[in-house]
Amino acid sequence: MLIALNKLEVKMKTINKMISFICLTAILVVVTLIGAPVAEAAKKPIVVGVLSWMDLDVGKSTLRGAQLAAEMINAKGGILGRPIKVISADTKGLPDEGVKGFEYLVTRGKADIVTGIFADAVLAAVIPRLDEYKVPLLTTADPYYKAAEMVHENYDKYKGWFRVMPMNDYYLGMAVMEMTDQVIVKELGWNKIVIFREKAAWTEAIVGMIKEEFPKMGIEIKDDIVFPVGETNFSPYYRQAVRHNPDMIFALVAEAGISPVLQYVRFKPGIPLGGIITPAQVPEFLEDMGGDAGNIFTMTPICHNAKIDSETKRFIDLWTKKFKTRPTKPDYAGIGTSWAVEIYAEAAKRAGTLEFNRMVTELEKTDLKRMWRIQFFGRDEKDPVFGMNWPHDLRYSIDHAYSMLVQWQGKDMYAIWPDKFAVKSYVNPPWMKKQ
Repeated sequence: MLIALNKLEVKMKTINKMISFICLTAILVVVTLIGAPVAEAAKKPIVVGVLSWMDLDVGKSTLRGAQLAAEMINAKGGILGRPIKVISADTKGLPDEGVKGFEYLVTRGKADIVTGIFADAVLAAVIPRLDEYKVPLLTTADPYYKAAEMVHENYDKYKGWFRVMPMNDYYLGMAVMEMTDQVIVKELGWNKIVIFREKAAWTEAIVGMIKEEFPKMGIEIKDDIVFPVGETNFSPYYRQAVRHNPDMIFALVAEAGISPVLQYVRFKPGIPLGGIITPAQVPEFLEDMGGDAGNIFTMTPICHNAKIDSETKRFIDLWTKKFKTRPTKPDYAGIGTSWAVEIYAEAAKRAGTLEFNRMVTELEKTDLKRMWRIQFFGRDEKDPVFGMNWPHDLRYSIDHAYSMLVQWQGKDMYAIWPDKFAVKSYVNPPWMKKQ
């Protein structure tokens, strides 16, 4: 009887061990099955979608800025342990193409963030799509101030938009006025100008401010010379300017491209040319000008030859080593887009998730210190200069987002104003006698 009981006890222990083994195996299988998607999700890339006009230098620079920022962040472990993948879409400068590109990036491309955009009309067309696609949109190449107004009027719909670069149109106008007072009037002593501009909506807005504010600074506007965007012969316009014997030609050139400034150098009037000249903001401007940039000077958001912080310098150095084709140096959009990706990465780190509302909350807390200090206006905060509500737009001041005056000297462009960024002083074109 005792032997029988002992055998039964041994048998029961064996059965219990088998049951325990089976249960443990089942648990491990379940954990493995649950863990597999988690591990897979951890490896899944975070997708940065770049939306810009890819035929232009600004579009290429925007894409490369995102790519290089992704490489730098991936080298440090990525975002929340996941690598960054960069994809792109071309707007061709058209609103409809911009909307198509945005939808492609967030639907088929599965973009977690979209950045870039160059051209007011494209930005205006894309922002309304944020109501349907809850994806952060950090723009880096357009100053369209109404984007911030759209967020103010419909915050819950459009709160995913943030501007990282450049300053909005109002602030750009303010920067022009401050530069004119400090450089043109006080430093150079010029008090007679001729306006030379393309016929376009953006020049009308700025010229209105110029005609109102310049006389208050003691500047006499001798003429307002307007040419069609498609003009090819600028000699008559320069002859008209020279007849007034001004101290400078204040140019507003963007859509007309390189022709107006190229013909300035060929004409060689004894008058400096400066203002807002978009072609001169491009690092390859000297190449476009056939090797003679004519000491042209222009307002621009940022420049690679300026007093810059160590992180931005490192970024520029990496760019010049990596990219051997145009653009070989980053413009404002390239640098701004790298900041946008970095801002997004830091916000995700603070949030611990990519959930849209959490990300918006953390993006609103942004405080990135580079050449600029990037901070955004809050939902109900008024801009201290104009008293406007511009939520998620850049704060403007010499200590935040600002602008600079750069001049082409020799083979490159250099910041000449303000002192915070300047590395050189103004120099007249070489064919002018007075230096």
